[in-house]
Amino acid sequence: MRRKSSLILLVAAVFCVALAPLLREFVFPKLVAKALAGEDAYRVVVLDANNATLLGAPEGPGRAKVTAIQTIRPNAKDSHGDTIVWDLNLAVLDSTGKVVSQLPERYAFDAATQIPKNCCGESVDAAPAAHTGLAYKWPFYTGKRDYNYYDAQAHAANVIGYQGTARRGGLETYRFEQQIPWTKIPMPRQLPGGLDPIAIEKDGAQLWYTATRKVWVEPVTGMPVYVEESRTEELRTTAPGADPNAKPVVTRVFDGTFTPRAGWSEQLIADAKSQRAKVRAVHDTIPLVLVGLGVVLFLVALGLQFVADRKVAAAARIAPEPVPTPVEVG
Repeated sequence: MRRKSSLILLVAAVFCVALAPLLREFVFPKLVAKALAGEDAYRVVVLDANNATLLGAPEGPGRAKVTAIQTIRPNAKDSHGDTIVWDLNLAVLDSTGKVVSQLPERYAFDAATQIPKNCCGESVDAAPAAHTGLAYKWPFYTGKRDYNYYDAQAHAANVIGYQGTARRGGLETYRFEQQIPWTKIPMPRQLPGGLDPIAIEKDGAQLWYTATRKVWVEPVTGMPVYVEESRTEELRTTAPGADPNAKPVVTRVFDGTFTPRAGWSEQLIADAKSQRAKVRAVHDTIPLVLVGLGVVLFLVALGLQFVADRKVAAAARIAPEPVPTPVEVG
């Protein structure tokens, strides 16, 4: 009986130890893909820039209140397997609530690694785009190192450097910072101040942009919980036939610093805490418990086998020797 029990326990031990890596390598990515493509990944973040400059704002330069609304909408229909598709939109509003510019975007990435997939109709402002580096979603178990981070305005990735740890709402985060030098960027389909992008581009205007982006990331989930972004955009126009060395006429389109509106960062922190517990349970806790349980079952199986072997040996020692059968002589 003990031999049979030890064999069952040994099989169970092997099963537990084998299941642990399978849970991390196969089950975890599938659960992650389902979550990132589902309604739970839907996000709206509201950011404000006070005392900003916005072309056409009623308050005038340096006094405008500008709001940016970032929406992340998972596209379950176009997501498939480990490929996640998000449809995003960045809407900028003046103090009256009027939308002065929008930047729609489609982003496809790998569910487990967050590496862009460059498929599924990726685009920025309705123009085809090939994302590189990270964007919006950071890797699970984000490292203390530099990454390449995609900027939708510049249509390019730049290094975002690790700056150390910081606590946000009782949560340990990694802080990253990115500097984007002055860069000529594509003319968007909508500009503040009622400007016609097509007309001003025909007149020789170019849109230039620079930014400093700071992001605080919860490392286990890879969820950004706070962001601070200082950006400047300006139109530069050189009159036709003018001296090629002459300085262009500069019109400031925007200049200000966006930070999350009160309450929005707290919600992001609460979401990160909730998701962090789930990620660690599936990725770390349950596999470790399975390995520990497998070791315990293996030791118990060895113990039962040892006891069974000793009993067999003891029974063999105390068994009476067989008495020889007399042989009759005929």
